[in-house]
Amino acid sequence: MIYRGTLSPTAWVENVYVDRHGHFDFSKCVLSGDDVGRLAEVLVATGADPDHVDRYARGAVKAEDVVDELGIPADGWDFVVWTQNGRSIIPMSAIENAANLTTIPQLGSMGILNRDEGPDAATPGIMRFATPEQAAAYFMLGETTKTSAAGKDRGKTRSPFTQPFFPRAHGLQAARFRELVAGICDLEMWAMNTGYVGGDERDVQRGDALKVKIRHSSAMLEAMLTGAIPWTPDPDFGYLVPDVDHPDCQPLLDKVPADILRPVRFYAARGREGLYTQWVARMKAERRKFLETYHVEPLIVRAACGD
Repeated sequence: MIYRGTLSPTAWVENVYVDRHGHFDFSKCVLSGDDVGRLAEVLVATGADPDHVDRYARGAVKAEDVVDELGIPADGWDFVVWTQNGRSIIPMSAIENAANLTTIPQLGSMGILNRDEGPDAATPGIMRFATPEQAAAYFMLGETTKTSAAGKDRGKTRSPFTQPFFPRAHGLQAARFRELVAGICDLEMWAMNTGYVGGDERDVQRGDALKVKIRHSSAMLEAMLTGAIPWTPDPDFGYLVPDVDHPDCQPLLDKVPADILRPVRFYAARGREGLYTQWVARMKAERRKFLETYHVEPLIVRAACGD
């Protein structure tokens, strides 16, 4: 259904390779020199280094020279790698048997995804927000880790999620989101880490980090939506995290490691408590500075820092 909708002339498709005949190649990742030569004008117009584009198109630089074993291009060579994070926006009219949006029930659950990665990746696998202010703060923060397809500024980032579509001062996004959340009865607000705890893929292979896998995310979501998670406040940030010591949490622990649910345990078990403590202090300081830069309401700022 998604595939057919994506092929609809009314869909918008982003970060996907289109061949010289105008056909999508959803599996295309690394561009050849001929591909870059054909697309050179567009690539340069959208920010690619003209010299890099020319050298790659002429074959003076090969893909293996600028793309590492994980498929991540070197700085300045991002134009070489495409489609690892391709996406489409499909009009409801292009979806067979689409729901009638005038008859859907009231919203009951809303989540934010944060793909954490790196030696200090310590975002819990799942958390619930304790207040509308806290949910608004994390919505405004827009924390995640960019993938290799996200451009030269790869790594951890923050950005107001609705930035391109909000026609007023960005700081008001948090206030408006808080207002919307507070106005929906019994709305469950949550966030998930879809990345790693304690490192990246290379660390996982060495046994020094954990990957939050799809089966983990599915188990956490199912447990949350069925009310099967006993929650407890996180002592540092105030949001709610699974109480892994509660007997009712055992069914979830059978599917998801406790260190993913409570990353502080991962760091403590490996003698890296100091790194975790530093992460907490740095996250609070950075979050406060980011939100205050956009003149977000003090109450929402404090909620982001667990104050």
